[in-house]
Parts: sequence; C-alpha cells; structure tokens
Amino acid sequence: MKIERFNRTLAAEWGYAKPFAGNSELAAVLDPWLNYDNTQRIHAAIRATPTTRLSPT
Repeated sequence: MKIERFNRTLAAEWGYAKPFAGNSELAAVLDPWLNYDNTQRIHAAIRATPTTRLSPT
C-alpha cells in the first residue's frame, strides 16, 4: 500500500510534472526530488517528513 502511494506521488510530482528532454534529464532531477520528498515535504499519513521519523525521541 505504501509503495503504491509513493509511486503515485512520484509520477504526479516528479515524472509527469513537466516534459523532460530524455531519460538523462529525468534522472538528473530524481535525487533532488527524493531529497525534498524525504526532508521537506510533509506527508499526510504521518503529518511530518519521513526523516523526522528516523530521529530518536
């Protein structure tokens, strides 16, 4: 279930967000997007970023 939601978000916010010239351009923006998704984007299910869940409490 989680991977399906991730794939939907990945497609909507990264893969189909704009037209890309080719796979190399698409690959170049993947790492920055993954960094944003994990460190800045608030995920509705946890109401936080995924990296905050890794921090010891």
